[in-house]
Amino acid sequence: MNRRASSQSIFRRIITPLLALLALEMILFAGVLYASGALPRLTQNEKDILSKQIVNRKDYLEHYLTGTVGDLDSLSESINRRTEQMLEDGTLRLETMDMVAKESMPLFKAIANELVDAMRTKKVSGIFVILNTRDLSGDYAKGDFGKRTGIYIRDMDPAAAPSRRNEDLVLQRASTEFVQSYQITTDNGWKPMFDFTDRAEAEDYDFFYLPFQTAYEVRGEKTARDYAYWGRAPRTGTGTDAYNMTYTVPLILSDGTVYGVLGVELDTRYLRSLIPYGELSGDESASYLLAFTDPELAERAGAGRRGLHPVAFSGREAITETTLEQMYVAHESEGGYSFTSDDVRYYANLSEFRLYDNNAPFENTRWFLLGIIPEETLHSFSDLLVRRIVTAALIMMVAGLIGSFVISRRLSAPLQKLSADVARAQQRRTDVPELVPTGIREIDGLTGAITSLSRDIAGAKKLEQKRIEHERDHDLLTGLLNRRAFYRDAGRIFASPQLLAHAALIMMDLDNLKDINENYGHDWGDNYIYRAARSFEETAPDTALIARVSGDEFYVLLYGYPTPDLLHEDVEKIRTQLPLETFDLPDGKSVPVGASGGIARCPEDGKDVTQLMRLADFTMYQAKQAGKNRILYFDNEEYQKQGSVQHSIAELNELLSNYALASYHFQPIFDARTGAPFAYEALMRVSMKLLHNPGDVLTIARQENRLADIEQMTWTRTMECFSFLRENNVVEKDARVFLNSIANLSMPQDQLDALARKFSDIMPHVVIEITESETLTAQSLAAKRTIPGFSGEFALDDYGSGYNSEIMLLNLAPKYIKVDISIVRDVDSSIDRQQIISNIVAYAHERDMRVVAEGVETAAELQTLLSLGIDLLQGFFLAEPAAIPQTISAEAMKAITDFMRTQQPSAGK
Repeated sequence: MNRRASSQSIFRRIITPLLALLALEMILFAGVLYASGALPRLTQNEKDILSKQIVNRKDYLEHYLTGTVGDLDSLSESINRRTEQMLEDGTLRLETMDMVAKESMPLFKAIANELVDAMRTKKVSGIFVILNTRDLSGDYAKGDFGKRTGIYIRDMDPAAAPSRRNEDLVLQRASTEFVQSYQITTDNGWKPMFDFTDRAEAEDYDFFYLPFQTAYEVRGEKTARDYAYWGRAPRTGTGTDAYNMTYTVPLILSDGTVYGVLGVELDTRYLRSLIPYGELSGDESASYLLAFTDPELAERAGAGRRGLHPVAFSGREAITETTLEQMYVAHESEGGYSFTSDDVRYYANLSEFRLYDNNAPFENTRWFLLGIIPEETLHSFSDLLVRRIVTAALIMMVAGLIGSFVISRRLSAPLQKLSADVARAQQRRTDVPELVPTGIREIDGLTGAITSLSRDIAGAKKLEQKRIEHERDHDLLTGLLNRRAFYRDAGRIFASPQLLAHAALIMMDLDNLKDINENYGHDWGDNYIYRAARSFEETAPDTALIARVSGDEFYVLLYGYPTPDLLHEDVEKIRTQLPLETFDLPDGKSVPVGASGGIARCPEDGKDVTQLMRLADFTMYQAKQAGKNRILYFDNEEYQKQGSVQHSIAELNELLSNYALASYHFQPIFDARTGAPFAYEALMRVSMKLLHNPGDVLTIARQENRLADIEQMTWTRTMECFSFLRENNVVEKDARVFLNSIANLSMPQDQLDALARKFSDIMPHVVIEITESETLTAQSLAAKRTIPGFSGEFALDDYGSGYNSEIMLLNLAPKYIKVDISIVRDVDSSIDRQQIISNIVAYAHERDMRVVAEGVETAAELQTLLSLGIDLLQGFFLAEPAAIPQTISAEAMKAITDFMRTQQPSAGK
């Protein structure tokens, strides 16, 4: 009775899951739609399209600016030549040509046509030359540079065809005499000179001040293009706060004198024609904004915001360049920026121009093109699509309900009949079911197939299982075991000591496979692999495990040998017979079926399979290094040797990735007359497991070609440690630091520049110490001499210890000669050593060089050196190297004082 109550009709059985499925589909549809982020992606797509359009327009504008507008090299060179010629013949005077309009008149008349031609060729709205020969740094803070002579020509419509009589041009700045002699109309705001006194903000003069002053302060050491500046200038004569875009380069004479600037101007109205806002959106609600930022504004903006100086605006929205002296936009998590203007929230996407080269003086001034669109417009399409998706989902749900009802009705009748047939078949469990047709083709075909297949299913399962197991464990090309099966069987063998006994693992790589693949094709390469597999099977005993574990790599495991001698016989059979096998190529040539391999034995070399694999792999690598077609036994001594070298290399890499592992001690160099510390030699100290001293470090670094990294570490750590001593008043501010540099190496210029900037107060006190036994190239010496801020002083170390002392002395021309300890030692008891040092002192003093005695260890040596005229002293007797430098020992100071006291009478005479 309970069973009847719980039973349901076939119709309800079908329609219930269909309805549940429909409900699940709707839930999944909503969940997938939400999880996929499709709706937010719609808005993001709009942002991406906007971003792509901005990038395209930026690329076009950047190409025009850098390739056309920003190419003033030939024009500036021509103006420089004319100026130098006029200065030479007296037509111009450098002292007054920037202040007296009449005196600069000849130059402006000479270059006027070139300026007009350049302005028309580049299609810019203005071109100007401003003369100035004075330092402007003091006037910048006041915002008043006074008045300067110059010429400023504007084109009212750069995009239009030029007028033959220059009716489309106006003179904005030029002397009265020039206006009278040159047929160009003056503008309403015309003035005879540039007046830099009528603006409240000094930044308004940056287009003139920054390129000029930067070149002026370094006397024009580079080309004018290196000091080029993209900026903005007030729109002359508008009476508003609007700006034009400018590109300015300094005018530099051949002797480095900076005497003015040359620049071009892009009028705001002309810029708007280059950034047509209509291309950003169909309803023309979007806008373009050309703007730039600088480090000061970026700092004021703070985190999460970007500060901008607007220059040109193109759009129909109520955002104009006249009301945006500065603007700030907030960064969004999805990318892009947002801001609010007149209670309207806008989305902005920006693309940065690349107007400056790396390391240019003004590379931190960054220019951007912004695309701006109201957020309401940006989201309009996604809102419409959401409404349509909801409507479509409701229609689908209604259709699903109707379809579920119809399907349930049509399926219920034949399935009821099929259910009765199945019930009858269940009564005969040992028989193959014979089901009566239901009249539904698909169901009848399925029941017939089930009946037929059930007869053969047991046998088919057995055959399939065998095929799967074989493919799982064997390589398809060679039929040998694959990697997985080899590891499984080898693990089983090594787990049983009785089964393993004495064993050997051979790892082999085929030698000729690469050449065969390249010259005859991969089909012949596969044939070669197959032939090699057969050779391994033919030479190895039947009990061996043979596997192809990768393309050309094979493993052979020999096991179960009661004695090492029997194992050795089979191993030698493989080693000696395998090289005799040959393989015939399609062109009639034969090549050996060669392999390079390594053999590791158990238990002599290792007791587990993982260890044997590692040792055999190491030995196989050794065989490859020794040559082709050979199989070597594992050599533990070579293995340990290679391991030690690798650990040393690892320690070197660790040291060069963490400079703090190297410390630097400083040994004072004392004045031989006063005993006062004159300089400090920086000495590397390193204490690692294998690398114990600087000699170990240099040896491994030289093997690994890392000496350049050692040079960089030496400079960096020496500067850091010596800077610490100076800041804490441990050493005198004017004391020199002797830095041991590798003779034939020089650091990259960018690294030297960074060090020079960071340690500008120390660089003038650096003495580069070169060991006389090293090879010094002219190129590396020239690079060392030109290090920014470097004192230019060199010290020749270990003088007298090598065979090329005199050559190094001549090539280096050092300020200091450091006599090697081998000559200083026992100098008090050796007439020959005294004569050598006396000769060195005489040679050095005649050439304004100073002599340093290294390794002074006794009072007698010190007294003798003082009598020989040594200038500077260094050694353990005076002070040992230490992280915090020591003062001179009392005994050494007494020896110097006593000696100087004996010299006073003779000095009085």
